[in-house]
This record gives sequence, structure tokens and C-alpha cells, in this order.
Amino acid sequence: MALDSIQLSDASKKIAETLKSSDSIRQEILAVQEMSLQKLIETLKNIELQRDNERFLLESLYVSLMKDMNRALAKNGQKKEAKKHKSGSWANKIKLLGLAIAGIVYFGCEGFDGVTALLGIFNLPALTIFLVGIGFSLLSIVVFCAFDLVEISHNLGVDFKSSRKIIDIYLEEIKSLKAIRRTIRDNYSNSQSDAEITQYLELIEILQKKHEMLNEARQQLQKSLNKPWLKAGKIATAGIAGIIFFSGGFFAGQTVALAVGGLFAAGALTPTFWPIILASVLVGLAALSVYWFVERPGIENLIGRWVGLDKEKIDTFCDKDKVAKEARKLSALQSSLEEKKQDLIEHRQTRSELQSTKEELEKVKQEKSELVKSVLCDGGFGLFRTGKEGKTPSVDHFSRLSRSQSMDDLHHGYVRSEQPSLLF
Repeated sequence: MALDSIQLSDASKKIAETLKSSDSIRQEILAVQEMSLQKLIETLKNIELQRDNERFLLESLYVSLMKDMNRALAKNGQKKEAKKHKSGSWANKIKLLGLAIAGIVYFGCEGFDGVTALLGIFNLPALTIFLVGIGFSLLSIVVFCAFDLVEISHNLGVDFKSSRKIIDIYLEEIKSLKAIRRTIRDNYSNSQSDAEITQYLELIEILQKKHEMLNEARQQLQKSLNKPWLKAGKIATAGIAGIIFFSGGFFAGQTVALAVGGLFAAGALTPTFWPIILASVLVGLAALSVYWFVERPGIENLIGRWVGLDKEKIDTFCDKDKVAKEARKLSALQSSLEEKKQDLIEHRQTRSELQSTKEELEKVKQEKSELVKSVLCDGGFGLFRTGKEGKTPSVDHFSRLSRSQSMDDLHHGYVRSEQPSLLF
């Protein structure tokens, strides 16, 4: 595992350059090209201490540093090929531009026509009808660009670039947390150093702390969704769009009702004839009901997206089941790491004890060898001697003695009566 050297990416340095109030962190990152894991962990802790200042930039830096860390941790693990993003071809971009122009013209005209025709029933000034028509026309264009045009761009493989919001940073943090957890999970079993496992445990503590801090962000985002001004904006936008859909259905029903009624009526029918109005209203309500349950949630969320409160992303970020599941996985991994560390410590202690025992046995063996050598070679001790003082008898000498003399002769001939008996 590349734990001693973590290469800092250009993205991390660019974000660090934009920091103003967190000067110490900025200088710390810009001064080096790489960091040790321990140093990077300390930097992440410092970022958390200052997270209320320049929050968006600090959270972005946190995400970028976590990505750098995950790349370093995964170097010796199984490498996954990065998916290369293929931008749309120029032909598709030209198609998208043409479809965007066509859609803007069509939906602008549809919004204008629908509401002006509906208001034409009432006795209103022409200028009022015209201004309302312009407003609905612009709203229709906004709805088209927010939904249909985005879908068209996806089908053509052309992505729109949009500025990131704080919710996007939070979602990236969740992905980074999961990526680091998976990397540690996949590689810690191959570690043979309890010091490395200790570093992993410190990382897990960082991840758990960050996971808990994100709970505060979840509560704040959920409160933001319930702000009165945001609710009022959603209701107003959804209501105006609903009028457009109702007017479209109303006049579609009116046209069909006039055509069908003309087949049975002897004279010409007028749009103000009550059966025609009834049929028009029913079709308009049908169109409104379809819009209300299909299109309305997306249009309401459009307002939230404009102010950085995308409800779909917030729901994903605040999913209680997923949050609890990730917390359990972190706790389980922490327990596994602690068990691994304990096993490595016990293994090291066992090896140390075995080595000590081996050294003691070698020492005893050496002492025994020296004792035997001293007993055999020291002429002054006098346990084994030949006829001459201090000369140690050879093995052949003892062999000849065993064949030619009895044990009693050996005892009386070679063991002195004034010395203690031989320890055999």
C-alpha cells in the first residue's frame, strides 16, 4: 500500500489556491507535491475544524483530497480502468442546437396561443392578454429547456455543463467515503504490519466522523426544503404551468367537440354552446390531471434546482436506510481491522517469544558444550586422564580399554579415589 507518499492532484491545488480565510491549509497544500498518509489525515482534521469558513471550497477540497488518498491506497490493489467520458460529436452538437431552437419556437408559440385563446373568452383588454401570453410563452420555454432539452441532450450524448452546488459536493463526499471504505476492505487482509492497520483505523475514524457531520448537513437541507418562500415559488410555478396544460386540453377538446357536434347539428355550433364548453372543460381537466401527477413534481423541483436545493438529490443524500447501512458497514470494518491488528500483535509476540526461546536454547547448548569441553580438556579437574598429566584420552583409547579391561579395572585405573565419581 502506498501509505508514505500520496500524490496531490492538480484539482486539489487549484481549489487550495482559491482559499482566502484558511491560509494555513492553503500554504500547506501548495508547498508540497505529495503527503504522507498521516499528514493528510491531519490536514483533513484541520479542514473539519474550519468547515464553517468558505464552506463550499473547503468541502470541495475535502472531496479532492479524499480522491487523492483513495488513488494512493488502491495502487497495489486491483486497478479499475477509468471510464473515459466521450463528449458528443460536433454533428450531435449541431443537432442539439437546431432542436433547441425548434423547441423554443414551438413551445413559446404553444404557451402564448393556449393562454391567449383561453383569456379571449373573457372581456379583457388586448394589452393584458398580450402581456399574459408573453409571460406564459416564456414559462413554456423554461419548462422545455429544463426537461425536454435535457432529455434530448442525453440521447445525443451531449452533456450540459452546470456549476456545482453544495448538494453535489455532499454527494461526491458520500461516494469518496464509500470508495475509501471499499479500498480498505479489499486490501487490509494482505497487510502484515499492525502500524499500517493502525493507520487504516485512523482513516475509519475520520470517515465515521465525517459521516456524522454530514448528518448535520442533511438536517439543514431538509429544513431548507420547507422554507415558505420556496414552497410559494413551487406552487406558483406549478399553477402557471398547470394553466398552460389545461388550456391546451381545453382547446383540443373544444375543437373535437365542434367537429363531432357539427355532424349531428343542423346549424352551426358556437364555442360558447354549453355542451361544447362542458366537453372542453372535461378534456382540459384530463390534461391537467395528467400534468399534476406526471409533470408537476419535476416542475416544482426545477425551482429548487435553481437555488441549489434539488429535491431528488437531497432525498438521495438524506435516505435514512442508506445512511444507516453505511454506518453499519463502517463499524463492521472497524471491528475487522481491530481484530486484524490484535492478530498481528499476538503473532508478533509469539514470534518474539519463539525467538527468545530459541536464543535461550542456543545459549544453554553453548554453555553445555563449553562445560563438557572444560570437563574433558581441563587437566586440573582430573576426571579423565591418561598416564601423563593433562592429556585427554582419545576415543580409540576408550575402545581398547572396553575390549581389554573390565569396568572395575577402568574404575581403578582411570578414576582417582580423591576426586568425585564420574557423572555417567
